[in-house]
Amino acid sequence: MIAVEALQRALSRDPKLVNPTVAVETLEWLHSMDPTFNVGESHTAKATLTNQTDQALTCTTELYLDVTKVATSGVSASFTLPAGGSIEVSYVVPMPASSGGPYHVYIDVWSGGTLLAHYQPTEDVTVVEPPPLDGGWTCSGVSAVVDGSCPVAPSWNILNYSCQITSKASVTATKTLLIQQRIYYTSVSAWSIAALYAGTNPLQITLAPGGVYNYQQQAVVGHGYQIQFRLIDEAGNVGGLTDWITLY
Repeated sequence: MIAVEALQRALSRDPKLVNPTVAVETLEWLHSMDPTFNVGESHTAKATLTNQTDQALTCTTELYLDVTKVATSGVSASFTLPAGGSIEVSYVVPMPASSGGPYHVYIDVWSGGTLLAHYQPTEDVTVVEPPPLDGGWTCSGVSAVVDGSCPVAPSWNILNYSCQITSKASVTATKTLLIQQRIYYTSVSAWSIAALYAGTNPLQITLAPGGVYNYQQQAVVGHGYQIQFRLIDEAGNVGGLTDWITLY
């Protein structure tokens, strides 16, 4: 607790190091235009670290939310930052188990016991409860990750979509869930049925009270545009919405 209070006092005086040895540039949360995340989900951020000296540095780094570290990437393995050079670092951050925020984001870079950079991006992170799908069903842990070329069409890619569907209802219920997609190229398209490589769409699911279903589908996606996915049930209720995903 004493260490946290000392850090809070230090940050209140100077939220960023003056003339840091390492510059931290442009934090970006992958697949997210708005850093509002569901509880318990893991999200990846990336930042560029630049060595502003003429000597190589052996460093570790950490990204965390709030000075009390309500969520953290953990301290990285050691890496070498070349003299005058830059590297891109990825941080995987599990969100806390309860909602809260907005939280300030911090990135620290250390070498030995010396703090070389303390960076606070302008955008905060908010952690929220996942929205209900319908009748007490929720979708959490939403993930959409490109995973290599499609075996039957190598110029296309496979995208793995997954989420955890939980029933918080008081009775057993059955729902039919359809995964949809829309794309953004020069404008946003209408929602349409997702093009799947493997899986069943729509999929009928039955859950007892407290039941959990790990929903997974494999979609086929192209290149050079952005895409977004969601689930919709037979009553038109929506859940499991992804952020816009850039397809390179």
